[in-house]
Amino acid sequence: MEKISVIVPYYNSNLFLLRKCISSILAQTYKNLEILVIIDGSEKNLTHIKEDFTTADDRIRFIDIQHSGVSVARNCGIENSTGTYLAFIDSDDYVDEVFIEKLYQGIQRADLSICGVAEQFFPTADACIDTKIFFSLPAEYNYLQYTNFSVNKLYKREIIEQNNIRFPETIKLGEDAIFLAHYYEHITQITISSLPLYHYVPNTTSATKKFQPQYWNWEKEVIYKQWNLFHQYPLTERESSFCFAWLYHKYKGILNYYHYLGKNQSSTIIQTISQDKLFLNMVEEPKKIDEFWNKDMINEIKSWKRGKFKF
Repeated sequence: MEKISVIVPYYNSNLFLLRKCISSILAQTYKNLEILVIIDGSEKNLTHIKEDFTTADDRIRFIDIQHSGVSVARNCGIENSTGTYLAFIDSDDYVDEVFIEKLYQGIQRADLSICGVAEQFFPTADACIDTKIFFSLPAEYNYLQYTNFSVNKLYKREIIEQNNIRFPETIKLGEDAIFLAHYYEHITQITISSLPLYHYVPNTTSATKKFQPQYWNWEKEVIYKQWNLFHQYPLTERESSFCFAWLYHKYKGILNYYHYLGKNQSSTIIQTISQDKLFLNMVEEPKKIDEFWNKDMINEIKSWKRGKFKF
């Protein structure tokens, strides 16, 4: 069996959840693992956890670094790992015991293996597809478990290293999506399992829960990366309609974020977004009621076009 490196970044999340996370990895049916827990300058006492796990299983290593953020921690994991394949698991999440085994089976015939996320209700179907098909069907594949989550996947180290793919260390939001977009640029086949083998536990201290002045800049980078990802090939009218609806929800979420969390910057961000190229493209594109657009959405777009924003 080929070695698989599992990278777990940890900062200050609940220690019970960290134990549950590590225990779920050690319980994998696929045994040839290297588990790297990157301690990102945590303020918590991890002595007992380190002793308990390293004594019980020599496959696990704890690496301490200065607090620098999740991207730096994951990149540290990449650089210190030795496996043929890489997986990322967040420290407050956990996985089913066949998580690695099923992903490993999938990547034998592809460059990326994906499974479902139990707590995310988005369409997932068993498939082995060419990336050209994947990029041509955003209505089916531009969902979080495909394009935003780095954690429910198995990657080839060779592709990551040959193309110097790393998590961006200058942003605090959307780093997973940027990493994935770069990885997608260098692959040709993807396998997808509908099995919900990854368990996501919501983080109440995430960047979206408190005001971040740079939120728009981070989100803009992700929006443009994912928009370009799904516009490499001509889209059908249905797929194009979905993309504009996706764009509408992205901009609406950003506007609401600044209105409710950063009210003193709300008017400034409205002016900035109103001049954004993709925003202007979206409000100018004719809309009609279909499976992605309803009357209220279309009316709001018309209001935005006139420079009127309601919350």
